[in-house]
Amino acid sequence: MKIRSWIAAAILVAASSVPAAELEILRVGKISTSARHSAFTDLARFNNAFYCTWREGSSHVSADGKLRVVRSADGTNWTPVALMTRAGADLRDAKLAVTQDQRLMLHGSEKFPDGSSPLRRNIAWFTTDGTTWTDPVTIAEDDIWFWKHTWYKGTGYGVGYACVPPYFTRLYTSKDAKKWTTHVATLNNSGYANESSIVFMPDDTAHCLLRRDDGSRTALLGTAAPPYTSWTWQDLGRQIGGPELIRLPDNRLLAAVRLLNPQATWLCWVSPKSGTLTPALKLPSGGDTSYAGMVWHDGRLWVSYYSSHEKRTSVYIAEVAYRPTINIGTRRELFVDRFLVDSLTHAALALQPPVDKGVVFRFDRPWEGMVSTYVTVIQDGSLFRMYYRGHPTENMADSVTCYAESKNGLDWVRPNLGLHEVQGTRNNNVILTEPARKDSFAPFLDHNPGARPSERYKATASGSGSLAGYTSPDGIHWTNTYKTILRGFEFDSLNVAFWSEVENRYIYAISATGMAARRTGSVASGGRRPRISPRFGMKG
Repeated sequence: MKIRSWIAAAILVAASSVPAAELEILRVGKISTSARHSAFTDLARFNNAFYCTWREGSSHVSADGKLRVVRSADGTNWTPVALMTRAGADLRDAKLAVTQDQRLMLHGSEKFPDGSSPLRRNIAWFTTDGTTWTDPVTIAEDDIWFWKHTWYKGTGYGVGYACVPPYFTRLYTSKDAKKWTTHVATLNNSGYANESSIVFMPDDTAHCLLRRDDGSRTALLGTAAPPYTSWTWQDLGRQIGGPELIRLPDNRLLAAVRLLNPQATWLCWVSPKSGTLTPALKLPSGGDTSYAGMVWHDGRLWVSYYSSHEKRTSVYIAEVAYRPTINIGTRRELFVDRFLVDSLTHAALALQPPVDKGVVFRFDRPWEGMVSTYVTVIQDGSLFRMYYRGHPTENMADSVTCYAESKNGLDWVRPNLGLHEVQGTRNNNVILTEPARKDSFAPFLDHNPGARPSERYKATASGSGSLAGYTSPDGIHWTNTYKTILRGFEFDSLNVAFWSEVENRYIYAISATGMAARRTGSVASGGRRPRISPRFGMKG
């Protein structure tokens, strides 16, 4: 074998890079200017279209509120689809949600003249096609303002707040979007808590962003695990209005809120870990403004909101790009592509050329034979370990996996392991002879912090239409711990794996035949230990 000093790194030459903002406004459009006052928006994605709703009236507080709904295929051109009115009532704070059975739900609060009983009532309409709506139905409780709600795993979760003393917030749940029952009678009753927004994380944790308008007036962030009856609260230290919370694809939490001094609608990062709300991007807004709706679609964040910064209070739609900052800390990175580089000025990525160091290892032992391939070299501290296939006869079933080691990568020795008898002798460096599992043995040193000491080394090996997993405490003594990691294909060549510290999971680069062609690609486990998956992927 010839060893070449392949320095698999790309060198950044004369680099100059200016990072882009994490959040950047790509476009802002005005949806509506028809009413004297258009406010309190929400946004949803339903049946491959955007739906936006808001209240139309003569002023911020007036007795003539109506709920408008419009639709757009592209977020630019909007068509009216509904205008909800109620005789003798001011309709306020329209909200949209896609229910568990794929109906679009519009709900709001009808406010009656002062002195009426009740003072407020919550009502909802439903549609399956976005055009034809049901008659209104009453939901939740009178005189408790039912705010934004979220569907998660077949259940709707929404918070309402009392409109008359004593003031409190209450958590409701529903299975059908019509009948809402009390889940937590008093969710929070500090500082006149009121408007809210709830999101759920992949581990089922719930977070609730809650506005307060008394005492310190600072917002709260509530956190709960299933069954969501016990909540802990953090004071975010900022006064907000019109909270809307969304979980981005990388699980970061982003809120759209009204901030003061000067008053404007902002996108803010919310951190449950540090209990902070950090302004990130100001939307073109001012004066009477806020009450946003947010949708993640097609790799972009879409935000509806209203503002009076252009005199007439109008509804706007903003398309926002999200380019997350990748924090590499102190670890070293290879600039093999543009993934970590936002832009280059008078710079280029160049591959370091290899340097031939000559022959350092010859496959000349009887058990190495005709074909010795798939060489894998692992550095473990000050020791280099080499794994390769030996093929002593023409019969594929006789192939073996061999091991050699070196202290400098140039001078290699074959330890006499005595583990397996090959061609009548145990005086060899063979570590594996199992049929159909040794012709493509691909080991790696597992850097997973949760890996067991007995599984410090892992390897994939293919055969019989599946990929198996081997483990070892020392890189020499191996056990077929995972009989099947991946199946359904005839695996070809070397299929390699490693623990990704960035993604916190195993990555498998595979080559397989089937489906009328050879295919290459990568799949990922969901956790620390790979398990069986019936599809072309991994499960943890």
